[in-house]
This record gives sequence, C-alpha cells and structure tokens, in this order.
Amino acid sequence: VDSLLGEDEELSFLDEDKRSRLFGLRAEFEWRRAQAEERSKDDTAGKTAREELQKIDAEEQAALAQLLTPAEMQEYELATSNLAVHLRARLVGFNPTPEEFQKVYQLHKEASLRSVWLGSANSPAKGEEKADLERFQAEMRRSLGEARYADYQRSGDDEYNNLARFCAQQELPSSLAMSAFEIKQAAEQKKQNLQASPALLPEQRQEAIRALAAETRLALQQTLGSNAFTRYDQLHGGWIQVLGSKPKGTAE
Repeated sequence: VDSLLGEDEELSFLDEDKRSRLFGLRAEFEWRRAQAEERSKDDTAGKTAREELQKIDAEEQAALAQLLTPAEMQEYELATSNLAVHLRARLVGFNPTPEEFQKVYQLHKEASLRSVWLGSANSPAKGEEKADLERFQAEMRRSLGEARYADYQRSGDDEYNNLARFCAQQELPSSLAMSAFEIKQAAEQKKQNLQASPALLPEQRQEAIRALAAETRLALQQTLGSNAFTRYDQLHGGWIQVLGSKPKGTAE
C-alpha cells in the first residue's frame, strides 16, 4: 500500500474518498497477482498462471470501471498505466502538452491492442508490420500536425533525449537541446561525406575527421556553455569520441 500512496499526487483529480477506495482496490489486486505469481512457480507450462493473471487483470478493470466514471478512468490510465509511464520517459524531448500526450497515448494504446509492431533501430518492421507501422505514423502525423510530428519523431532518438534531459537538469533553455542535436547530426553527416570522398588520401581523411571532431567540440561548447559542455562531455560525450576516431578496418 505504501507504494500506492506515492501516487496520491497523480490521482489528485479524484476526491479523497475515491482515492482511498482506489488504493484499497489496487492493493487487493496486487496481492492477488503476487499470490498467482507465487503459485506459477509450480506451473511448468505457465499456461494456467497466464490465464489466472489475465482473469485478475480483467476483474480489476471491471472493478475500476464500477468505481470510476469514464472520464476518471481515462485520466487514471494516463496517470498510472505502464504505457503512460513508458511514453513519458520516451517523450522527454518532445515535451507534449496534456492534449498532445493524450493523443499520443491513445494512438499507442490502439496500436498495442492491434498488436502493431512499431519497429526499432535493431529490429525494423518488415512486410505487413511495415504497412501497419506506416499507417500508425500517418495517423500520428494527422493528429499532431507536421511540425509537432517531426518533434515527436526526434524524441525517439536516444541522443536527442539525452540532450533534452541534460538541458532540463542544467536549467538550460530547451531550445539548446535542438541546437546541439543539429550540430551532432551535421557533424556525423560531414564525417560520412569525408569517408566517402575519393579525393582524399587516408592520412588526409583522418586529419579532416580529427579536425571535424575538434570543430564539433567547440561548437557544442559555444552552444551549451563551457561548464555545461564539460559536464555533458563527461556524461554523454561518447559519440564525440567516436566521431573523431578512425573507422574500423582502416589501415594505419
């Protein structure tokens, strides 16, 4: 119950009586889940445990629907669901308004219910998965508009999110995260161009890459400020080291 009480602020849209009843209801179902998971240790196939947990989830949703109005139920999901928690962490660089977050949450929820695979850098969507992903992206673009959809897409980049979090922690303007990210993107594109240039000898190419890394460090320092850049470099500067390094397989 103590862990649930930590959510009291998130559930401030409910009156005190409903919050108290909600905490009691959730504590009951968490206890039932813990009991089911304990029993599942003796269930080698796992099917019985999965079915029992699914039944508990369905009963909890029904109990919540009895306690909360539809509007309260929606706000409760936005405050506490695993999907909402995941999206808040992922969208730190997007910084959505409450209305935007609700749109994004609803589209992700619908995609989850349809078992739409949203892809990843390590496992991109293919075939039917790709078609589903493209439909999802089109829906998100229509919902957010072109400019904000571009911001949403950018928030899927870990390095951009690192910059966004860093600027927030250092109390720097959020616009600096975008400026620094653009410096990163431009530098990485320049490195690709240098690597592909047939006009450069290996020694010239590597010297140009080292100079590019130095220029990038200076540009980031000027953008973030000397002290903030030093801290950023310590925490997240691995990509700058990679930028100035010799590609694998390159002869000495």
